[in-house]
Amino acid sequence: MNRGSADDLDALESERAEIDRLFALPLDRFTAARDELSARLRREGKRQLAAQIKALKKPTVPVWAVDQLARLRPEKMQALVRAGDALRQAQGRVLAGAEVEALREASKHERALVSELTRHAASILERAGFSPSPSHLELVRQTLRALASASEADRRLAARGWLSRPLRPASFGELLGEIPAPTSRKRSRATAPAAAAPARPRPPAKQREEAREGFDEQARRRTELRRLVRQARQARGLAAREAESSAREAEALEREVEALGMRARQLEREAQLAGRAAEQARSKWEKTRAAAAERRKAARESARRLDRAQRSLEALDRPQR
Repeated sequence: MNRGSADDLDALESERAEIDRLFALPLDRFTAARDELSARLRREGKRQLAAQIKALKKPTVPVWAVDQLARLRPEKMQALVRAGDALRQAQGRVLAGAEVEALREASKHERALVSELTRHAASILERAGFSPSPSHLELVRQTLRALASASEADRRLAARGWLSRPLRPASFGELLGEIPAPTSRKRSRATAPAAAAPARPRPPAKQREEAREGFDEQARRRTELRRLVRQARQARGLAAREAESSAREAEALEREVEALGMRARQLEREAQLAGRAAEQARSKWEKTRAAAAERRKAARESARRLDRAQRSLEALDRPQR
């Protein structure tokens, strides 16, 4: 459920517990449970609400993981929303002329929270039987970062774990907005209202002074624009570095997943070898035990024959009467 209006969300509040349960279910049970809930509401005469429930879309795998984060890590999700607000405020201050250091710190904090939550999402996917592939984790990361610029309705959906589709982060241009041109400190007399009285001839010195003020104002405007453009470029460079860092992190996660997969396969092979070795050892032990029993039986039989032979010999050695 994405892009819903506040009215749509308010209409669903009466069934919030049921919708929470619906979005918390394993993905393969979502559609059947949604249809069952919609049918029950229709039988109860709540046709409009039933239609809204029926229109709920099954979440994609990455978005389902984000929905579970809202249930399992609510405090971290709230911290991420606050960090996104702080990041947007820092971007606005940069455009107003502030230094970029605060923007850099806000971006670092938001990026750290996104990385932590992405790792939690990977664990959630693994426990649910999904592969935390780089493409899935990248969509998780994008949706989490998009909360900074998301609408109020999307933020409410994310907070409740009711998202169905990934959110798209705002573009660089959307975040920066338009660069405002600095306002003139003085209005040139040449721009006076047309209804003003005709200007009287000015002395050449006065004209030169006004021309110099006009040139000074233009120079100040160019300087201000250059400063704003320079800061915008710095912000763009920071965004590019963040994107590169995210890409490196995704590659590192992919390598980690591959390494864990290789280790799991190795442990599985070792377990199979250990199982076969145990079976062989048990078979050998059983054969050895059987052979030992045969030898004990043969030893007892030999002892009985020896005993009979000794008694026969003793009988022969007795003197005849």
